[in-house]
Amino acid sequence: MESSNQIEKFQFSNQLDIKEQISQKWIKLLGSNYEIQISDIYKPPDGRLGISLHSVSYFGHDDEIYTHNYIQTVLSDEIVGLDGKLKRGDELLEVNNKILYRKDDTYVIKILKSVKHQIKLVCARRKIQQFNEINPKTNPKRSRSTSFDKTTEIVHKAKSMETLHLTDDILSISKRKTTAQTTNNHKNANFQVLLQMDELRRQLNKDLISLDNYLIEIKKLLNGVNMV
Repeated sequence: MESSNQIEKFQFSNQLDIKEQISQKWIKLLGSNYEIQISDIYKPPDGRLGISLHSVSYFGHDDEIYTHNYIQTVLSDEIVGLDGKLKRGDELLEVNNKILYRKDDTYVIKILKSVKHQIKLVCARRKIQQFNEINPKTNPKRSRSTSFDKTTEIVHKAKSMETLHLTDDILSISKRKTTAQTTNNHKNANFQVLLQMDELRRQLNKDLISLDNYLIEIKKLLNGVNMV
């Protein structure tokens, strides 16, 4: 008959096997330039993860719209922040076996809000390249693909996809304009939030607002930026 210690060791080993399988699955798809981060967390029915998202959409070669969803903010005193494994810039891949990778941001937010109790949240994090691995003079294309600025890389990708579809039919152009307008609306809303956060930061530095009130106001602002 197995002892409790043997059972615990088996369960622990099984968890490691599951994480390894998940990691290998995504590395095979994304490539070795990414680290797979797996966060095992518990969310009560009335709780939230405490993260906000930043989404970037583009047209694929099959003329479908794909969206990459990144963690924009992590609240340190809420579920994901307390776990400490995930951070700003990580791309959402899956949660509890539900695929989030390249899914519409509305769908992703809906899924993240609906999951509860035991949650396995999987993200991808680009590995940081060493400066001596990048030689912009001899290989400019590689220096762009291994950019330290993830936002710059995403912009390059979005621009290249836009150029690719300049000769598409009117329907495709119409869809792209609609998507661009929606994206611009999100960007403008987020920009206004950043301005307000910057103003609150100045007030805090000048002792015009207490730290407690500062944190309260920041949370209010973040609640309106795809916070889940």
